[in-house]
Amino acid sequence: MNTFFRIAGSAELSPSSRMLYLALLNKDNSLGWISTFTCSADEIKGLSGLSQSAFQRSRQQLIEKKLVYYKKRGSNRAPRYEIPELTNNLVLSILNNTPNSKADNTPNNSPNITPDNTPNTLVKTNQTKSLGSSTPATPNNINNAPTRESVTEKITQEFGRRLSPMELKYLDGLFQGASPVLVECALQEAVLHQAYSFKYIASVLNAFKKRGITNREQYEQTVQERNEQNQAKQQKTPADGPDIPLFSIIGEV
Repeated sequence: MNTFFRIAGSAELSPSSRMLYLALLNKDNSLGWISTFTCSADEIKGLSGLSQSAFQRSRQQLIEKKLVYYKKRGSNRAPRYEIPELTNNLVLSILNNTPNSKADNTPNNSPNITPDNTPNTLVKTNQTKSLGSSTPATPNNINNAPTRESVTEKITQEFGRRLSPMELKYLDGLFQGASPVLVECALQEAVLHQAYSFKYIASVLNAFKKRGITNREQYEQTVQERNEQNQAKQQKTPADGPDIPLFSIIGEV
């Protein structure tokens, strides 16, 4: 997944193509990462939220970029898809915009088994991580500045599940109005208050805007002030007195 997000910008994939790829990936995952699978256009459009025209354009772009293999199966039969592993050769081919070798372009109709009989699912995961670890350091990596991709991955980890195509589209809207740093800070607030929803994250971002919070330093200063206020309230409250609600970025909780 990290590899796909890293090359999506360089490969000039449209937002619709990214949504379609994630929808196909979600479908493949639900089937247990089989080598090829069939899926109707209506089902994929439902998963991705794309219109017919956007779906067709996006599918064609994914095919041209060799990110998806597609084969028609005649009328009234769902087409067959295959999502190739993002190997080093395939990634370089996509970034260089050059045709793949015959070996890379040939769909694999049998499970890929390693010498220790590890299933293909693990091979895909390990190859992705290996490729990510060999990427040269960028300014973002050096400064640990969050990116859209890293924040999206962190949200997925905190939510404990894969985000749906509609949630990814909603998240893209949040990024349109706020920097990855602020979205990450809003996620921190959501985790703190155990409010695992995009509606809550959006409310926090709206509160940031009203309070003039535009960077992490201002957010951390607000958190420090909140903690000091909470400590002051607790010191003034008798041990057997009523509970005092904690101060939150978006009000009392």
